[in-house]
Amino acid sequence: MTGRASLWMQILEYCRDEFRSITPLIDKAAPRSTLYRCKDELLGTGLLETDGKDRYRTSARGLLRLEEVKGEAPRGLLVLYPPLSKVPTPQHRAVIELAVAAVIARKYELRTDHHPAIIIAGPTLTWKTSTGIFLCHMLGLDSSTQVVNLAAESGRSLWLRKTSTGRVVYKRELLETPLVIFDEYQEADSESKRLLGIWVDGRKKVAVENQRLTIEAVPLLTLNLHQGKTLEDRLGITRAQLRRSIVCDLTGVKLPNLAEKGEGVLKAAKAQGTFNIPKPRDDCSDYRTRVYELFTSTLNHQGQELVDFEMIVMLCSAMTAFLEPVEAIRSVFHDSLLLYETLGWTQPGWRSHVNNFPSTISRRATPIESEPKTISDETWKEAFEHLDAGGSPSELVTRLHLPVEAAERIAKKHTDLKNIDTKAPSTDNKDEDVYTQKLERQLRIAELKRKKAELERPLEIDKKLADLSATLDMMGSWKQNQCSHMKDGYCYGWQWSQKPSVPYQVGEPLQKSDKWYIRPAYTICATCYTFQQQGTTDLRSLELKLNETWKTLEGTPMLSLREKFQCSHCGSKGFVAAKIKCTKCGNDTYWGWHPSQ
Repeated sequence: MTGRASLWMQILEYCRDEFRSITPLIDKAAPRSTLYRCKDELLGTGLLETDGKDRYRTSARGLLRLEEVKGEAPRGLLVLYPPLSKVPTPQHRAVIELAVAAVIARKYELRTDHHPAIIIAGPTLTWKTSTGIFLCHMLGLDSSTQVVNLAAESGRSLWLRKTSTGRVVYKRELLETPLVIFDEYQEADSESKRLLGIWVDGRKKVAVENQRLTIEAVPLLTLNLHQGKTLEDRLGITRAQLRRSIVCDLTGVKLPNLAEKGEGVLKAAKAQGTFNIPKPRDDCSDYRTRVYELFTSTLNHQGQELVDFEMIVMLCSAMTAFLEPVEAIRSVFHDSLLLYETLGWTQPGWRSHVNNFPSTISRRATPIESEPKTISDETWKEAFEHLDAGGSPSELVTRLHLPVEAAERIAKKHTDLKNIDTKAPSTDNKDEDVYTQKLERQLRIAELKRKKAELERPLEIDKKLADLSATLDMMGSWKQNQCSHMKDGYCYGWQWSQKPSVPYQVGEPLQKSDKWYIRPAYTICATCYTFQQQGTTDLRSLELKLNETWKTLEGTPMLSLREKFQCSHCGSKGFVAAKIKCTKCGNDTYWGWHPSQ
């Protein structure tokens, strides 16, 4: 390492934890002029950041550089694909590596569900679309066909086109390629967003418009963030879709001068040639317990709620196509957490947990649950009452949701007090060790059962919601094809005098003459009560026709004549007849109401 590089590392190491003045390093690390010149270089490259008070802190990018120099950070695919070292930021590299893992997971069908969508959000000129083009070069794809500009697309063209009889006459080849980039998601029409919701559903095989489709392509969405209170609002997706996606927000990520280097990176990727995608060699679900410990030690409450654990495990398995299982897990977690850090979902010190996985995870982890030493008096009381009533120690974990360490400590204390009360203290250390080991094993099993149940609960909800959505889409599609109110994709059964304020999930407004109509989403059609099948008449239509007939009759003098007529000569009411002439024989007769004889 050169003298200047060594000074860089000294400054980054000194400022890694908090904003600090570098004045104490003068003459100790280097002369003042050399030290401050090096500091300015670090600020210019984004490895160091300042609070504006002549204090400095190592940035996230600087921490990553420190880890790389020390040999702590996972190398990922850098050795196998050198152009990755040229991408603008570690976050861009993380997106690319995770996208490759997602491609492998779909290609070799590691699961039928939990497949992620990749979402890159941020301002313009942050290398979002270029990341997709880089991946196209890497995977040997033509970016001119794989990058779909959603601002210029209609929803149905994303899938297929059919005749009026339902026969498929055109199927877009994007379905069968390993990756597709949906550019400018925020500009997509409502139909495109509805159909893209199926792409980010997480399943490889889906039902669309009465067709069973297999989606081989990993969807990569680029977008500019909307205004909104929640991340879902700013991205324009639902909470369920967010959970099934890997999201990177580039808004706060410092970028180099892309005008100088951006095109050079793409040329390097194109010159490198196609990256080989082999079959994974291991299943990382065998490491589920340790991986879950890493998961809870690195993500905060919000992250644990919104990150799909099963998806992460699947991507770890996919990465074993290139790396040994432990290194694959470190690489996937490192890349994922770099992106989740941009969303504020990570815990402090997550890099240490990842770099030290798996050997020190048990000692270094900072779990979300309370530590045993902080067991409250109320918890002691409740746990002792449970054990006194005949409850088992394992139920302290499954029912009272205590951490294993806390449950073990309480159970041991309860047993000791019970032995004292019965005057039968245990003097055999061997028996006590056996009891302790048995107790710990029971508690660990109980904890795994509880965690498994907690993990499966949101997955069951997601599956039920996905099944419900698919059912509504099928019903809505059929009703749209059969409803007499539908014309050219718009519903004429509902109309407004001014532009309706409807969200994109409901439909897209259209003005025709002085009326407004909507192009409804399938879900709306599925639940619409004004549906009228073609060739039939419903009560609403019959009522409209009767009203029109009545308005026509109102202009004739014979309407309600019996009720209105009163003779001016004799004063009788309702007795009136009209003269009718037979046009064949010329005979006259009277039709009307006559007095009874």
